[in-house]
Amino acid sequence: MEPCQICGVRPATAWDHDHATGKIRGRLCSPCNTGIGGLGDDPEILRRAITYLEQPPTDKIFADVKRENMRLATKRWREKHRAEERERVRQAYAADPERFREYTRRWKRDDADGAKKRQANENLRRWMAAHPDRREEYNRRRRKRREEAADAQPPGTP
Repeated sequence: MEPCQICGVRPATAWDHDHATGKIRGRLCSPCNTGIGGLGDDPEILRRAITYLEQPPTDKIFADVKRENMRLATKRWREKHRAEERERVRQAYAADPERFREYTRRWKRDDADGAKKRQANENLRRWMAAHPDRREEYNRRRRKRREEAADAQPPGTP
């Protein structure tokens, strides 16, 4: 039995034909014949299928998925860590409710400040991405402010 005219591996068991004209094109194996028929005998779709096989978009997709999974894992870890910390504090301060209330107020305030800082960092990241030409200027000013702050501290302080 002759080999398939597309893959050349399996034996040709089916007659391939043009569905519009009924003209026989050749002998193919069943998987190749089914594949061509499944793609509608359309050469353009076959070209896109070839492009897809040669250059799969999974690199970008998996990079996005990996980034999102990391973000979610970090968020879940942070929430779990905070819940564990709250439980430890509740147990430690169970004997002194007033001390626990003060700690809780401080913790909530610190958490709100952290959310503001995270939002500010996200806004800065977006601004830096939108203005790559001004990034160096921003970094130069930031270094200068840090140096001025370090010079303003009394000697011996970290």
